[in-house]
Amino acid sequence: IIINFGTTIFATSGAQAYNSAFAFNDAVAFSTSNSPITFASTFNSLVGIARNPSFTTGSGNITFTGNVGGVQPVGFTSIISTGTTTVTGTFVGASLSTSGGTLVLNNNLTLSNALQVSGASSALRLNNNILVTLTGSAIATFANTVDSFNSTPRDLLITGGSQIIFSGVVGGTFALNNFALAPSTQVQLLNNVNAANITSSAATTILSGIMTTTDASGQTYTQNITLSNNTQLISGSAPIVLGGIISGSGQTLTLQNNTAGATGSVTIGAISALQSLVTFARGYAITITGSADTTITNAVTFNNTGGLTFYNANYNFTGGITYAGVLTTIGTAIITSNTPIALGNINNTGGNLVLTSNGGNITIGTVTNAVTNTYNFNLN
Repeated sequence: IIINFGTTIFATSGAQAYNSAFAFNDAVAFSTSNSPITFASTFNSLVGIARNPSFTTGSGNITFTGNVGGVQPVGFTSIISTGTTTVTGTFVGASLSTSGGTLVLNNNLTLSNALQVSGASSALRLNNNILVTLTGSAIATFANTVDSFNSTPRDLLITGGSQIIFSGVVGGTFALNNFALAPSTQVQLLNNVNAANITSSAATTILSGIMTTTDASGQTYTQNITLSNNTQLISGSAPIVLGGIISGSGQTLTLQNNTAGATGSVTIGAISALQSLVTFARGYAITITGSADTTITNAVTFNNTGGLTFYNANYNFTGGITYAGVLTTIGTAIITSNTPIALGNINNTGGNLVLTSNGGNITIGTVTNAVTNTYNFNLN
């Protein structure tokens, strides 16, 4: 079927079925009254210009059986339906925007402008491992839930573009497998996530909720992290890597949970502003590498039993710091504001060690040196 003239409208009260390849040379609109639309073969713009298709079906389902835009990309694709839209083949176009229903993906997407799954009742279901490639400054937004299609966990990999936003729960009904996000600017995970592993390489990752992973890869956020609400990271025995600087004025970050399997190490670049840090008496290590100074407002008790390491920075614990295990330091200054510093043994492996409580008590165990060092213990 070739549509080779101006804007065309296909409006029916009943179902529409297109059993051969469909191509169009201008904008095309499809509508039904709560009835399905099915494309049994490919769906393309005609050669030359990406054209814009739109679909309005009430509660009717929409099915693309063949590739969409594989020969000539489609333009801005708008779907308004409370039914299920199924994309079986690949999809190449400017954008794919759905409002209200469930979008089921079986294959990869390539988009130059946007992927938008919007509406209070919207959902994305992955029926295969999915790669979404965003080009230029394209964005992807998911207003509601994202899940594997069934109990088989599926990959969701989104690469390129500028911004990716998940407002709803990810993996709440059926968990994801590999969940990897690589835009240039920002990732927002604004609700709970359940996946085998999580990777974000965006310049800034905004977190809110409980991020839970289950395989040996754990969680990796390579650059800066902002907490927009209280956040908990749970990875079992796998590592958590927070490579940049964490900020979250007024927010609480909870590391791991209080289960016997919580042994995965946690590595943090720095904490620039945080209200509280919560840890548990489980066998995981925490390392802060000192890429910048760290500041936490409330008193912090490091309950983890796998070790604690502070490197090369000032550590401002306004409400005080308590740790009963062995603290490893390199070029470390620990500062409180008329609040206590209560530490066990200290293994100072390089640089000067400075403890400044500004009037608070300082209690420490044995200090062990790897090299010749200077120690400053300042009560005022």
